[in-house]
Amino acid sequence: MIAKSKTFEYWVPNKQDNSSETELENRYFDIINNIESVYDYFYDKFQIAERNLRYYKGEQWTPEELIAHKKQFRRAYVFNEIFSKVDHIIGTQTQTRMEINVIPREKEDGKQAEILGHLVKWVEQVNDFKIVETNVFTDAIIRGFGVSGISWKFEDVLFGYPQIQVFPAWQFFWDLNSCELDLSDARWMARVQYLPRKTLKELFPQNEEQIDEISKTFGKFNFDFPYWIQPDKRQYLDKTLIKEYELLPLIEYYDWSLKNVYIVVDNIRGKNLKFENGNDAKEFAQGLIDAYAEENRILWTSDGDPRVFVNVVQDRIYKQCLIIGDQIISDEEIATPFFPYDICFAYFNQGDFWSLVDQLISPQDLINRAFSQLDYHLGTSVKGALTIVRSMLDKSFGLEDLRQEWSKTTPIIPVLDHNAIRQLQFSTVPPQLFDEVNFGIQRLVDYVGGRNILGFTEKAGESGKAVQERAQQAGISRMPLFDKLQIWRKSVGEKIIWYLQNIMEDEQILKIIGNDDTLEYVPLNKELVNSLKEISYDVVVDETAATSYVKEKYFKQLLALFQQFPTAPEVIVPTLIQFSDLPESQKKDILSKLEFYQQYMQMKQQQQHEENIRKQAEDVVKRKMIRQQLQTQLQVPERLQ
Repeated sequence: MIAKSKTFEYWVPNKQDNSSETELENRYFDIINNIESVYDYFYDKFQIAERNLRYYKGEQWTPEELIAHKKQFRRAYVFNEIFSKVDHIIGTQTQTRMEINVIPREKEDGKQAEILGHLVKWVEQVNDFKIVETNVFTDAIIRGFGVSGISWKFEDVLFGYPQIQVFPAWQFFWDLNSCELDLSDARWMARVQYLPRKTLKELFPQNEEQIDEISKTFGKFNFDFPYWIQPDKRQYLDKTLIKEYELLPLIEYYDWSLKNVYIVVDNIRGKNLKFENGNDAKEFAQGLIDAYAEENRILWTSDGDPRVFVNVVQDRIYKQCLIIGDQIISDEEIATPFFPYDICFAYFNQGDFWSLVDQLISPQDLINRAFSQLDYHLGTSVKGALTIVRSMLDKSFGLEDLRQEWSKTTPIIPVLDHNAIRQLQFSTVPPQLFDEVNFGIQRLVDYVGGRNILGFTEKAGESGKAVQERAQQAGISRMPLFDKLQIWRKSVGEKIIWYLQNIMEDEQILKIIGNDDTLEYVPLNKELVNSLKEISYDVVVDETAATSYVKEKYFKQLLALFQQFPTAPEVIVPTLIQFSDLPESQKKDILSKLEFYQQYMQMKQQQQHEENIRKQAEDVVKRKMIRQQLQTQLQVPERLQ
């Protein structure tokens, strides 16, 4: 265990263009002070996260405990109950995925919201988002929190796309005054990582000379962050003498400040326009008012309120500061109105957080120690202790020889007298040890949600279906772990949509939904892209049916609904097939036959329609002929007129 540093070495950054030396120095000190203020708290969390990972992997005895067991010739047993419980929770998450739905606030925006929803699914597809979600969730329940980041990537796909990645949790620090689960009230966030000098030069070629001047000593020792922690231990085994591969600290620091934004509200045309300068906004508003006055437009509402006015609001302006070693290489505003990283917590309360594994450590220790003690008692109760008269042993036979020989099934021990060795019998194994093991296992089961959550029966007579029903009723939608994951999922979705609305260019043709022969492509012309930017929407995160049980549940509900309200087959069949367990090939075959059936029925309807028209025409002709015959028969002679 490396002792944590309580102090930091401060360095004055080099002067940059367009910034005074004093401003940069103050900026540098503010950033380092903020990170230092939370350092001890996060260091302790990182150590707990490392311990939790060891327990999950089965490394559950400390080095001191292993040495003590070895000295007593005892085995340090590990019956890893944590692994199966955590893996079951992760498996539940992988089977019940979450998806983002874009809900329009205005009815006329329905089509644009639908396309925006498809674009979100396209982003998830190119990022293999299922793996991202599972990795973040795994970090959260083991380490306490998982981290993902989003940025715009220009590789692989023409015009680029939002890239979503998972990052090591131990690289992140943030404002501990934040009490919101999504850290929306945090004033700053920082990521600190160590990279080879050569990599930093490739990332920042314009700062190559500055990076060359940073000393290796500063980068590895004076800036003492806890990066000896297990996930990156290999980096600190580095003893290279090659300058290009020396490790240097890179700090990404993000913070925000409030800035007045002036909005010209035009309720006559129904449009709003933002200005950074208040005078510009007032002049523009006055110009609108004068123009409307000339057009004899009504400038006031019936309540006496102006229809054109300037409204002042406060927007967050986010800044990014990049520090390599002791030098600020960039400090500027960024376009995104949010931090680029999203944190998913397992448990969170008023700024503090912890993991699922935290509460499983003590029961797991109880199980291991009880089994170790149980094994010890079993061994001693069978063999017992020995008393030895050394003078009665053969001189060529030492105590260690005696110990090894005694452990054999049929020991042969040379003695001068048969009274040289005397065996003392121990008592039987205490039954309380078995109770401790059972108690520890029961605590673990209870802490992860109970037997039904893990797929076990509560009672001997309980059926498998009953277990499934109860697991579903008390399961994913009601577990705090998945509630936190849903909040993280929503935050990521909102950032994806921001990138799609503000960074995505027109003239793109994107695969947005379907697989293989069911792919759909949407050309993104300028008009469509502009319309996506203007819609108002809400982001809703729902669970998707990814397991056979959930699909069966939805299938039965839909079947009962359609029985109560009969609907056309072309509506019922595709919906039921979606939630059936039929192979995909059979689903496609049924849907293709349904399409043929629909075409056949349309043809029949057309033929029936044409037949009805023909019969109506014949009926009209017949009626006309009958009228003519009656008129002829009843016609009055001319002489009588």
